[in-house]
Amino acid sequence: MSHQQPMTESSSALESIVVRYENQSDRCTITPEECSDIERLTAWLSADMDAFVDLETAR
Repeated sequence: MSHQQPMTESSSALESIVVRYENQSDRCTITPEECSDIERLTAWLSADMDAFVDLETAR
């Protein structure tokens, strides 16, 4: 059973940015794809790459 919700006007697409490091875990930051520079300062989530799992694997 899928619990995916369709995108609505209040939904937003997300963009991921990966920063790769030589001596520590790579980091992924997820932000709304379309937001103002001011909103981008607070509308983000960062985590080490090993905290993310493949969606298909997790189902």
